[in-house]
Amino acid sequence: MPGPRATQNSRLATDQEAPGEAGSTPEQEGERRSTTESFIERLRVASFWTAIVLPIAYLPILAISSDGTRTGLFVALLAVHLVALYAGHAHELER
Repeated sequence: MPGPRATQNSRLATDQEAPGEAGSTPEQEGERRSTTESFIERLRVASFWTAIVLPIAYLPILAISSDGTRTGLFVALLAVHLVALYAGHAHELER
């Protein structure tokens, strides 16, 4: 059975805040938020341009005979294209 000192130490350990939680400063939160927003925007840009360029790859696949492997490749490429369209649809080009 733990003594009173062990119970007190376990209470202290659970009362301490984990790094990055309520003890973070507003500046750290702003950096974290801007880093996340920057990553999301880069992902949108990459997805947008992937969705624009990816149809070029359809032509060689459609021109080659349609055996099972190439059909599977075409379906996989189409799925990637749909994901890229969904992820990149919010990207706005600067004018």
